[in-house]
Amino acid sequence: MASYLITGSSRGIGLEATKLLASSSNVGIVFATARSLSQALQDVVASSGGRVYFVSLEVTKDDSIAAAVREVTEKLGAGNGLDVLINNAGIQIQDSVSAMHALTESFEVNVAAVQKVSSAFLPLLSLGTQKKLVTISTDLGSMTNAEIYAANAPFPSYKITKAAVNTVSIYSTVSIYGTEAFGKAISEGSGFIHGNCDRCTKV
Repeated sequence: MASYLITGSSRGIGLEATKLLASSSNVGIVFATARSLSQALQDVVASSGGRVYFVSLEVTKDDSIAAAVREVTEKLGAGNGLDVLINNAGIQIQDSVSAMHALTESFEVNVAAVQKVSSAFLPLLSLGTQKKLVTISTDLGSMTNAEIYAANAPFPSYKITKAAVNTVSIYSTVSIYGTEAFGKAISEGSGFIHGNCDRCTKV
């Protein structure tokens, strides 16, 4: 059965994805990662019968990433790999084109951290059966639709970094499969989801 790791699992898309995977008979274990264990995620872990395993992970911290890799490697057991890595953790901060004060922080979390986490888990993914690398993205990062979204979504830093992470996903996946592969960046759409979000704040 397949093994999964999801970043940003404490709420929102990450939490719901963890729940769905935990209910699938084709999934052996889900490594649900977050900076801290939320009550909602704790409830999922407790009711999963051991199929959901929490791993503390701060995606912007090298030492935290390394510790998570060691913990997941130990849990999987010698010679076993990770089948699917889902990069979900991210932030969305309201700013403006004239100021764009959130660009540096957004790039660190939404782009650089995805590359760091993907690279760190690459050896485990290479041992997996499915070898799937997934990044949660958004239509707001579309270059084609940039003019449409420019006026009605006040998150320029978020949109810029999501456009960048789509490219990162392609190059990261090529590292696994070779030049014939395509990175998978799954969009959750341009709407708003229920999470730690007040339309224009962090998620």
